[in-house]
Amino acid sequence: MTNSATHYLLSGFDRIAGWLNPTTAHIMAALADRQRRDGMEGDIAEIGVHHGKSFLALANSIAAGEKLFAIDVFEDQHKNTDKSGSGSRQAFLDNMRIYAPGKVPEIIQESSLDLPAMHWPEQHAGSIRFFSIDGSHTREATLNDLRIAEQTVKAGAIVAVDDVLSSHWLGVISGVFDYLSKGGTLLPFAMVPNKLLLTSGEPSRAKWSEFLRSRYARSMSKSGVKFLDHSIDIIEEDALLMKEQRPDGVSEPGGEIIEDQARQAGIEREALSAQIAALKERCNVLEAENNEWALQRDETLAQLGRWKVFSTSRIYRIMKAYIGIRGSTPPM
Repeated sequence: MTNSATHYLLSGFDRIAGWLNPTTAHIMAALADRQRRDGMEGDIAEIGVHHGKSFLALANSIAAGEKLFAIDVFEDQHKNTDKSGSGSRQAFLDNMRIYAPGKVPEIIQESSLDLPAMHWPEQHAGSIRFFSIDGSHTREATLNDLRIAEQTVKAGAIVAVDDVLSSHWLGVISGVFDYLSKGGTLLPFAMVPNKLLLTSGEPSRAKWSEFLRSRYARSMSKSGVKFLDHSIDIIEEDALLMKEQRPDGVSEPGGEIIEDQARQAGIEREALSAQIAALKERCNVLEAENNEWALQRDETLAQLGRWKVFSTSRIYRIMKAYIGIRGSTPPM
């Protein structure tokens, strides 16, 4: 894996809000990295980004010329019909800046149900190599998202569907069954903690199944399990995977990773310095406003003092008596 991908899994994953099993994060990152190593060119897309927890497991694998698509309603929660998570666009961008420096996602702040009307699938047909589906968990949305993935992925691509076996979100498994029973061409090949993995074409299914059986043999509990008309492998959670099975066999962070971590710290330090500079500038503005207010206050107090002196003078008493007699101000 790239240094930034390794750094994210080991140092950033636990810091980001979201719902993703660490074993699944490791598998997603490893699959995307294998695509890159095999020379597969293509973009990466995710529906349902939240704060970027799973997006970042994929983002660091992209090469020059490849694109990242982040599809989420974020703060437009009136479009989140089933209330399956409440994402933050700013939190996502902050996490991207820290853990995927230099990777700039194209953000589509819309419901995935609106993508067909926007002609987004047609515009990106056959261009996606990894498509993560973790948006609305309704039956309709899941079927819609799988059809979008089918239309946009290229040969050998991987599609991950979240919460397939969750008892809280039965719309997902319903949508998956609808898709597979109504002629969907994506083929399931593995169930990893909380996600179903699919791919395009039988050769790709054989390839990715073999990759998982070899790379995650320790974590595989069953092989060739019937899932509708397909056979899939089951990979269970491996609590020691992040610690013992570090990406690419790295037992401890090496010099390149330390350098990468230092660079991340430098980015954070620069951002903090910018915030401090902005606060100082704001303090200067407030101080100037306070000084202006103090001058106005002093002038007002001076005017009140002059009035107090005048109101006790002999001239004021004469004028007040004259007004009382004549009923008007004295002639000038």
